[in-house]
Amino acid sequence: MKKLQLLFCAVALIMTSCTLSNEEKAEKLIQESLKGTLYHPESYKSISTQVDSAFINFENLAKVGELCEELGDLLDKESEYQREYRSAESSKSIYAPNGWYYDEHSRVKYNQYKQECEEYKTKLEKIAPKIATAISELREVSQNLYSDKFTGWIVSHRFTSKNGANTMTIPGDMIFVCDTEFTCCGNGMDSDTFEKLFKFIKKISEAESDEELKEEIMESKYSLF
Repeated sequence: MKKLQLLFCAVALIMTSCTLSNEEKAEKLIQESLKGTLYHPESYKSISTQVDSAFINFENLAKVGELCEELGDLLDKESEYQREYRSAESSKSIYAPNGWYYDEHSRVKYNQYKQECEEYKTKLEKIAPKIATAISELREVSQNLYSDKFTGWIVSHRFTSKNGANTMTIPGDMIFVCDTEFTCCGNGMDSDTFEKLFKFIKKISEAESDEELKEEIMESKYSLF
């Protein structure tokens, strides 16, 4: 009987020792993820790992990035159309009939710039509803970013690795998102960028006007997305 009890104790001890903590599970996934991104994966050394429960709709978080990129491109086009429209409008005014002698060259130029004005005005009219739709969708996903249900794990991971030239060790501080069962994780994001992202989303939610939201998008477009 004692031998049987000792056997059970040994099995229990082995099972306990084989059970990984959440931090260990996360580190294992992160190491695999970093293999494809570090200059010298073999130089990787873990410093610390902190795992926190997430109550975030990650689908909506990804959608925020997609919509911001889409909206940024639309706003770039709108800005270009507005610039070209103003330029054509200015040139048109130079060649506008003024009651004096009106030569054929001026008439041709006036009609040319008048047509350009109409073309860019049409483009602005067509792009306006697309921008409005993207803004509406962005507001919606930003306001529905958080969930009442546990959706996964947010992992803060600090480590060191060699730089591209393999001449010095540099620190890394990244955020990774793991699924509920620790079977996979994303590529990770710099901790500062991750913090900026959520501050940016907060600003989107609090923007009182579409113009204010547009400004936030254009200011953050190249630093975040």
